[in-house]
Amino acid sequence: MGLKSAKDQKRYLQILADGKIHERVDEDTEGAKIRTKKDQDGTEEDVLDKDGNEVYELTYPGLEDVTITKIQFKEGYESNININIDMFDEDDNSFCLSLLAASNYGERFMEVLPNIDLNKPVEIDGYAFTPKGQTKKVRGVTIKQDGEKLTSAFAVKEKDEDWEVLVEGFPMPDAKKDYNKGERWKIFFAQRREWVMEYLEENEFILGTDSPETEDADDAEPEDDEEEEVEVKPKKKAVAKKAVKKTAKKSKKGDEDEDEDEAF
Repeated sequence: MGLKSAKDQKRYLQILADGKIHERVDEDTEGAKIRTKKDQDGTEEDVLDKDGNEVYELTYPGLEDVTITKIQFKEGYESNININIDMFDEDDNSFCLSLLAASNYGERFMEVLPNIDLNKPVEIDGYAFTPKGQTKKVRGVTIKQDGEKLTSAFAVKEKDEDWEVLVEGFPMPDAKKDYNKGERWKIFFAQRREWVMEYLEENEFILGTDSPETEDADDAEPEDDEEEEVEVKPKKKAVAKKAVKKTAKKSKKGDEDEDEDEAF
């Protein structure tokens, strides 16, 4: 099922810390609720916008039957870089999904992007759950096409196998280096994210911030990212193929994908 929308009126969406699609709407919108968040002590409070106003929203479990028409980096609040993904559904309703590049959702989307056949519909589902026996949440997006879950275009691994690098030059951890000291993991992931962003821009998967801009969307909101576990003995392979032109589908289901995407 698709998101309800007035024809020819673009709507702006985000994936927040709960893994769901959030759409900011007017207070009198049917089904709208005030956005809330929990503090570190578990206390729930209302979310206020930059002007101090309560934020009313609708939430959705995911997107399906949407066609991507444009993907662009856009500089947002406090110089954060957002990934704005323009799309429409089978009823010609327009949406813009905005993901923070420096988030698990944005990073996972960028990893998978070169493997998306942009001439075909896709479905996009966020997930956020705490694995059994762990205390931190795992977050990301699952992207499917033709009923199949798409994998990273940069590095993959099969269960207990080593990481297999698919794009020449893709940064992988040095097996001789201890990344648990200080902020080494944080620095490594930040540097690799910059590499991926440059790769996607140079190969025209994503338009740069200096390209003609789309309409302004709400800034994507940061979520509490966890440092990801990394396999440090990668194999090397060839360069990944370049994606076709542009696509995706409409809005849908709800439960998190239990088949958790690998973090590399």
